[in-house]
Amino acid sequence: MKEPFAACNPSVCFIFFAAALLLSVFLTNPCFLALDAAASTLYMLLLRRSGGLRFLMSILGFSALLAALNPLFNTSGSTVLFTYFSRPYTLEALLYGVTAGGMFFSVMMWASCWQQTMDSDKMLYLFSGLAPAASLMLSMVFQMVPALRRKAETITAVQKGIGCTGTGNTRQKLRNSVGRLSALTSWALEGSLTTADSMKSRGYGTGRRTSFARYTFRAADCGALVFFGACFLLAAVSFSPRYQWSCSGTAFWLAFGGSAALLLFPSFLHIKEDILWNYFRSKILAFPIQRHRKRHCTK
Repeated sequence: MKEPFAACNPSVCFIFFAAALLLSVFLTNPCFLALDAAASTLYMLLLRRSGGLRFLMSILGFSALLAALNPLFNTSGSTVLFTYFSRPYTLEALLYGVTAGGMFFSVMMWASCWQQTMDSDKMLYLFSGLAPAASLMLSMVFQMVPALRRKAETITAVQKGIGCTGTGNTRQKLRNSVGRLSALTSWALEGSLTTADSMKSRGYGTGRRTSFARYTFRAADCGALVFFGACFLLAAVSFSPRYQWSCSGTAFWLAFGGSAALLLFPSFLHIKEDILWNYFRSKILAFPIQRHRKRHCTK
């Protein structure tokens, strides 16, 4: 099953993620932070399935650590929970750390969704006309980081195969780590030289660069942009910039509804497509059985 939101025009995906990141940073109400974290986590798990659980737990642990460490450096606040080395550990600083940790968590979840949705071809399609060098560099960086990770895992597996399992004294472990780093650096430099020679032989820089993939702007993409704009304006205009704990009032529910409709849009598309896919698949699988039963009854 193809991801329905990734099948939209790249401009639609880019505008959605930009709006989601803006809402993650500027909406500091705890209710909005919980909504943003839940929506980003839901979409990340829908995209990565069980593979995203490890990433989720690591980011969740780092966010909790960030929230717990904030009162150690920021002692502002009047509600003292306990003291350490004659320094107060305040509730207000802890709540501020929870807010910062929630923002970090949501941003990292949306970044993971971005990585699964926006590839290098879409980045070149969006920005090759405005900034060709920057768009190419950005797309190559996004492609290089996962490639370096896969290559590092391959090098580690090869070293284990030849007996370098990382056991021994500290000097031997350090030597094995330096060997892995040297092999990874050599591979990256060799790959960059090969890429540069290939780009030069293909005529890069001699004329205007075009995109390999062709995307059409459909009526559904236009409707999605209008929907995004309406939800974002509803959330931005109705939300009070003051830090409030209350989750009530007409303005709050307008802002909350607009934010929920915007942030849950790709998850709604994915769940709807998944339901339709399983429904039609079950109909297709059940069709030969029904036909076989009818033939058996006629005999």
